[in-house]
Amino acid sequence: METILSVEDLHVSYGAIRALRGVSLKVPKGQIVAILGANGAGKTTLLKCISGMVPSQQGRVVHNNLDITAVAVEKITDAGISHAPEGRQIFADMTVLENLKIGGFTVKNIQVKGENIPNNIRTKRIKALIHQNGEDALIHLNKAEALKYNLRRVYSLFPVLEERQNQVASTLSGGEMQMLAIGRALMGNPNLLILDEPSLGLAPLIVKNIFEVIKGLKALGISVLIVEQNALQTLKIADYAYVLQLGKVVNEGKAATLIKDEALIEAYLGK
Repeated sequence: METILSVEDLHVSYGAIRALRGVSLKVPKGQIVAILGANGAGKTTLLKCISGMVPSQQGRVVHNNLDITAVAVEKITDAGISHAPEGRQIFADMTVLENLKIGGFTVKNIQVKGENIPNNIRTKRIKALIHQNGEDALIHLNKAEALKYNLRRVYSLFPVLEERQNQVASTLSGGEMQMLAIGRALMGNPNLLILDEPSLGLAPLIVKNIFEVIKGLKALGISVLIVEQNALQTLKIADYAYVLQLGKVVNEGKAATLIKDEALIEAYLGK
């Protein structure tokens, strides 16, 4: 199976504190990979290091066969990695739509099958191309068209964001803010989505809804790397999982196997 992300022997320190101690993991293309563990295990540090926000002292990060270990954050984003951080970090004084448009700031031309382009964003140019090449042909969308396409995709995943598109983000509920944070990350048309604690502080029904959306991202060709303390819920949607403890990988395996390991759940993830 093709690997979209490979982390190899990663070491990260904050002064004398060793946050990561030789972490290695892989994210296969089109898969959901979970990173689980207690507070202080190094999960968030690992995600920040992958997306370029925290430097490593040793090891490397490879994305689509390219070494991105020392690459600037904006170039990592351009390469197709989007990071929805812990705490959402939306622009509270801006509207939902403005937040989403900021998420799509770096999007470039994309290719989309004609059949996947909604009728309400098909320009005369797009209609002509589809008529000429067929609904199953790949259609090149320019930046403006790609933004509209991505926006419609986000709205299809989170209909409430379309209803609230002109609403100031600070007035959203906690669940809606999390949907906005994920939606903003998806606006960049990522091939790898990094999620840090998407269920934090949310009601169970909202969590269920968000996790169903995350599970459905695989059908859109988006790989997912997710950090979560809600271990059982995460293992239900993940394909593979790694357990971190004090900056080291102490266990790994198929999610369907780990979810049945009661000793592991109790020891590392909590009952």
